Amino acid sequence: MTDMLELCAHLPEVELAAGDVLIQDGGASGSIWVLVSGTLEVTKNGSVVNIIRHPGSSIGEVSVLLGSPFTATVTATESTRLRQAVDGKALLASDPAISHFVAVGLAERLDFVTTYLADLKNQYGNA
Repeated sequence: MTDMLELCAHLPEVELAAGDVLIQDGGASGSIWVLVSGTLEVTKNGSVVNIIRHPGSSIGEVSVLLGSPFTATVTATESTRLRQAVDGKALLASDPAISHFVAVGLAERLDFVTTYLADLKNQYGNA
């Protein structure tokens, strides 16, 4: 089966050094990035909410799909390479397999957050 990196092989690469900010909370670009190598840290209000290190992971897709500003800050924690689709909507429309990979990634994150929320409610009640 083809993977996300193969589907996006035609996209130009972007290189980040440790500490470089890819996405700033509240900003907007319309781009979607696909991780080739390296590690990205996702923060919201100063708290780390996710670490992205799986090649083929998409970044920026929530903003593109919702037509809204970015909802978190994404920073490289080491030398990182990504492929960039400047027009994220066009990338998603270009191939159903790309949309499928993005949807699977979003479903995995939703499952994690739902489980985490349920655990918090079990620990602290519905207060």
